[in-house]
Amino acid sequence: MPPPFESPVPVMSITTYEDLTLLDPRPAPLDDELRRLCAAFRARPAGIRNSLTTDDFYTLLLFARRAAVFAMRGRDAAWIADGLTAVALIDDERIDERGDVARTLGLLHHAAMFVGADAAALFAAAAKQATRSVARAFRQPRFSGYDATAAGFVRRDANEYRPAHDLLRAALELRAMLERDRYRVDDVVLATALPEVWFDAPPRPAGVVTIGARHREHTEQVAIAFVAELEEPARIAAAGDVASVVVVEGNLLCLLVASHETTASLQRFAAPMRHALAR
Repeated sequence: MPPPFESPVPVMSITTYEDLTLLDPRPAPLDDELRRLCAAFRARPAGIRNSLTTDDFYTLLLFARRAAVFAMRGRDAAWIADGLTAVALIDDERIDERGDVARTLGLLHHAAMFVGADAAALFAAAAKQATRSVARAFRQPRFSGYDATAAGFVRRDANEYRPAHDLLRAALELRAMLERDRYRVDDVVLATALPEVWFDAPPRPAGVVTIGARHREHTEQVAIAFVAELEEPARIAAAGDVASVVVVEGNLLCLLVASHETTASLQRFAAPMRHALAR
């Protein structure tokens, strides 16, 4: 009798990450699952890509970005190989933002250079298993849309950003403040904009950094902080029904708003916000 049929496609259900940050991300069991999937794809790629959903592709892209951080943290090029394999698995015809592929490859190339790996060899090997259009993106990776820090990456938006002060340093202090409290920061973005609704007249900032956070236990509860250097004094408008606290030091401003809080409860952040700006 012939042997029972064995599917060459590994059977696994790709879940999603609860923690989306690229700034000091924490290892998760899903990372190990996806590393095993990448190893299986390198060994026997037939059928694996077609078995994945569009949501799976986005999860693989996030894994690849996390892999860049883990590679830099541990100076381990194996993470870069896995991240590149994850990108090679992507069918970019089935995702909305093809730019995500290029930006992810830019992070992996930056990580490869950081750890002293042979980036050209790693990219060439992974590109052989990519679709034709994705393989083209492997040829000229460009680090853009992010800034590197000692703990990982922060995103960069397209607004003007020319502050005289180190706003990122202040933002990272505020991130630590929120992390010591009940929040988990999942995004830090440079070159953002201030919400005009909070001001009597639209301010002219030299630069803005936005910090997004969620309550550790109740993820529907969010907090957003803005750190800005202003070219001229600004008058804060009435907060209305939204809980907020604002601190001004010279031409530096920090505004924190949060759902499921009160303006009184947010006052616990005023002193550390002032300290971060004063530095």
